[in-house]
Amino acid sequence: MDKNIKIGVFLPKETQLLDTACVDVLGSMSKKYLSVIPLLPPHVVELAPDVTFYCITAKANGGEIPQTSDITVRATHDYTSAEVAPGKLDIVVVPGPDPSADFEESSLEWLRQQASTDGVDILCICTGIFLCGAAGILDGKRASGPFDLDVTAPLK
Repeated sequence: MDKNIKIGVFLPKETQLLDTACVDVLGSMSKKYLSVIPLLPPHVVELAPDVTFYCITAKANGGEIPQTSDITVRATHDYTSAEVAPGKLDIVVVPGPDPSADFEESSLEWLRQQASTDGVDILCICTGIFLCGAAGILDGKRASGPFDLDVTAPLK
């Protein structure tokens, strides 16, 4: 298999570290990761894809994106970068931000464009559902999230 799965981790604001860390599970499916497990049959490793991660934020945020527990994640791209334009990613991971956060319209538009592109899957984690709701990509869909709140209501 010569597939490279491109995963964008969307970080427009501070997010929950645990939510962002879920990408490690996705990285565990990679050929690079599986190739160092000595007891794994070679044909299983050959079936594994290559995986490339892109940490994406607004250009105005700079390179260091705060996470909870006073940890930062280094952004590799901003959402105007050609490498993360709609159609370039296979998966967009949306970790959970503060549910009361405001988001720039340009970041919501980037997420809307990703969601409306064939072949792009959106994986939102925890309060990432509020960001997806603010972008309008949940309209007409059933979704679940944390808390007993209306994710389609406008955020403050």
